[in-house]
Amino acid sequence: MVKTLYFLAATVAGFALFLLISPMLAFGHHIHSGIFDFYLPQMMVTGVAAIVGIIAPFVAIFAQRTAPVSGTLYTLSQGIIIAAISVFYKGAYSNLIVWAAVITLVIVFAMLLLSTIGISILGFIAFLIPATRGFVLVFAGNPIFCVVMSVVFIVIAALFLISDFQVIRETVENHHPKKDEWAVSFGLAFTVIWLYFRVLDLLMRIYSAKS
Repeated sequence: MVKTLYFLAATVAGFALFLLISPMLAFGHHIHSGIFDFYLPQMMVTGVAAIVGIIAPFVAIFAQRTAPVSGTLYTLSQGIIIAAISVFYKGAYSNLIVWAAVITLVIVFAMLLLSTIGISILGFIAFLIPATRGFVLVFAGNPIFCVVMSVVFIVIAALFLISDFQVIRETVENHHPKKDEWAVSFGLAFTVIWLYFRVLDLLMRIYSAKS
């Protein structure tokens, strides 16, 4: 619990850090459109965070001993990206940041409750993923289909939460080495952050469809 909270706190720290330095990066080439509004240095920092966010999880998976460091780098980068969304997207989109966080917390605690009573439907993932394959390109321009796909990804993320909770429980009950706790804690934090982005994506799609 403490290690998972540490990783989530690192995400919050990344969020606060970008909000703090963002005004200092507001110089140079300015890009403005109906939705986006940012400066090139701000985008460059976000781009670096995105690259770190892609590489760090693989490092944590294949070199689990690095999980404390690679996990911290990943969660910091994701906090920066979340803050960038709130800065770059003007208007109602920025308000969806808070709503996405609330919905994510509700799902996490709901899945934690389901995990404690032993309900597992991870096998459903194998059914869901093939069902969506091949239709993405055809229906990508359909707002309703995009919303449905976002819901599917949220369901999958929620199912992975159950798996993460079970792995953590087994790690504790079987008295695995302390070093393993960092890896499983990062796994849970990774799922929570990914779930947050899926919820945020869903709220944005719904808002765009209404607009």
